[in-house]
Amino acid sequence: MVAFPIPGVRRLTDTEVDRINRIRLGHDYNFAPLAPQMFAGVVERERWSVAKYLDEAEFPFAGLDAVDRRGIESFDIGCFCADVNLERVHVPGELSAVTTAKVIAYLLNIVECEFNRRTVDQGWLTSVSEVAGDALIRSIRGRALAWRKEGIRDEINLYHHFVCAERNPVVRRGIENAVINRWGWSGAK
Repeated sequence: MVAFPIPGVRRLTDTEVDRINRIRLGHDYNFAPLAPQMFAGVVERERWSVAKYLDEAEFPFAGLDAVDRRGIESFDIGCFCADVNLERVHVPGELSAVTTAKVIAYLLNIVECEFNRRTVDQGWLTSVSEVAGDALIRSIRGRALAWRKEGIRDEINLYHHFVCAERNPVVRRGIENAVINRWGWSGAK
């Protein structure tokens, strides 16, 4: 195997920011870093777009990757494994910033599906903390583990997609920020 040099950490270009800002998300997510609430009461938190989050990430992104070269606009359950190498998704410089934003958007769709499964399909909740952001992420990870134990690791297993893609530290932190900023944390008082 040939080792390629890892690109350096850099700011996003205006073109990358524009392309990232055009990626459709199912909600107006806030990607700002999570911070402890120091004082009682509601404190207005800073709002970050996914582009600002990625620009601040200090992670080596590829200038272009295979997804960019093929012009893939978004991911879905049927093509994610064909479009993204899940064995290398965590490697610095493997994904471009634009592709990373598309991966984050896809994983947020999976979280939204899990939220709907827990609230609509089940029709009941024992507590609000069951749909807190961190609980939704834990539920997806748990389902991925259960499916893996049963030997279900096919190409259309969205839980497998989620846990593989979140091995990329920028993807993982972006998902955590967005989901917990939207649905809260189960330990929040």
